[in-house]
Amino acid sequence: MSTPDQPPAGYASDPQLEMLWTTPPAFTGMAASGSSSSTPPLSESFTVSLASLQSGEQAMLDATSAVVDAYNPVEAQVQSIISGDSFYGQWAEPPGYREVAAPTSMPNDAISQAAQEFAAQMNPVLTRALRSVADSMQAVGIYIAMLNASGQAYTSADQNSAVPAPNDPAS
Repeated sequence: MSTPDQPPAGYASDPQLEMLWTTPPAFTGMAASGSSSSTPPLSESFTVSLASLQSGEQAMLDATSAVVDAYNPVEAQVQSIISGDSFYGQWAEPPGYREVAAPTSMPNDAISQAAQEFAAQMNPVLTRALRSVADSMQAVGIYIAMLNASGQAYTSADQNSAVPAPNDPAS
């Protein structure tokens, strides 16, 4: 039998989820690094609402946080079920049990065997279900980080943009 911290042999451990941040960082334009030596091409004007972008990011962080908060207790409960040996009604005889047990106190071996077979099928299903939730949350977290990076990039572009003077020969 394994402890909840160590999954049984053959199982991939399910990740613990945590939030890297719960409030969007300020758009400072400092996320991008490096510089370009060439002049960027001219483009038409456009507008980005950083407040709307950050509001959407906050809504996604709130929803993700709710999933993470609900996931971790369920993950711990599933690990406890998987590492236990009696949740589904399976029963394993301890050594020397038959020598001291009265015949009427013996478990029904057919029922115990069926429960062990069910546990062997159900435990991997629970693990895959948890992994699906964790993988989905990872994908959402990556999307939120990319959304934040786009806000940082727009802020950096805005801070580093310059309008040439009207008499500048380069215009």
